[in-house]
Amino acid sequence: MAYDKFTLYHHPASRSSRARWALIETLGNEGFDLVTFDLYEASQYDDDFLKKNPNHAVPVLAVTKDNETHHIFESGAIILWLADSFPTAELAPLANNFSLERATFLQWFTFVSNSFDAMLWQIRLNEELLPTEKADTKTPTRYREKITTDVEPQLVAQLADNAYFLGDKFSAVDIILTHCLLWAQMYGLCTHDKLNAYVERMMARPSFLQAYDDMDKFNPALSDDAPLKDKLIG
Repeated sequence: MAYDKFTLYHHPASRSSRARWALIETLGNEGFDLVTFDLYEASQYDDDFLKKNPNHAVPVLAVTKDNETHHIFESGAIILWLADSFPTAELAPLANNFSLERATFLQWFTFVSNSFDAMLWQIRLNEELLPTEKADTKTPTRYREKITTDVEPQLVAQLADNAYFLGDKFSAVDIILTHCLLWAQMYGLCTHDKLNAYVERMMARPSFLQAYDDMDKFNPALSDDAPLKDKLIG
């Protein structure tokens, strides 16, 4: 099916970089428009943006066809939709054939984009974003331990000596996982030699370099006077 236009709403090195990477893999770097938001300025709370995503977050992918625009939010949903809509990119096993390969893909895609991501978000939220009086010190401690004892060993075992996470072929799971591992390594987590080597391989991919070409603009710290500070609730 042909579409007229794609527009990605984006913040550097955030979850929207995952969607940008998937867009580059499926459409090429010139196949979509990029609108960059400064999340720290809280522009995602503007009325116009809330019509695109009531959860006031990026990414949002605007897909236009026949003068009608549909907005897709959640990085996992965007990437999975792109993978299934553009099968020639081979980012996922075909959805129209039940297979254990597809089941394994969905299992890991969901685990990384939901479970692993949620643990990392709680660490970031409570250690870096929320004011001291709102932050919970116990939650990030628990998730740091869970990532170390439960998540990292699973990832290492699944990766084994494969070039990519699911074997010898790059997939949408690699897009999500690379971002989560970079995020985890910011906190000193997931530093096993196999994971370090894997991240280096993924970062050498030309499409990664294009998707993360603004990574130097990401600042993990949120200043006390940032407009976002007063709006964060979790």
